[in-house]
Amino acid sequence: MPDPELPAPRRRVSIVVPCFNEGAGLDAFFARLQATLATLPGCEFELLCVDDGSDDDTLEVLRRHAATDARLAVLELSRNFG
Repeated sequence: MPDPELPAPRRRVSIVVPCFNEGAGLDAFFARLQATLATLPGCEFELLCVDDGSDDDTLEVLRRHAATDARLAVLELSRNFG
């Protein structure tokens, strides 16, 4: 039986976000995602955003968000792999 005096273990949740030419919508996406994650106590999140060879500013926007959120990692693919 778990000790009620110990903190409950946190669940770890990994979210993978594929991105292709999504630069224009990423700020709104991250705002909605942050609001949603804030409603899920007891979970530890990591985000992996995969830039699938975008030719817009997707990579720059992802890097900007990653610079301010340690939970976010960015994977850049050299071209679109579909």
